[in-house]
Amino acid sequence: VNSNQKIKERLYLIYNQPVTVEIKKLAHQ
Repeated sequence: VNSNQKIKERLYLIYNQPVTVEIKKLAHQ
């Protein structure tokens, strides 16, 4: 269960990184 949670957190960060980058780009415009 513990390792599974870490995998979910890792995937969450990987999927949200590009999103936050796009938001930052839009915020700078």
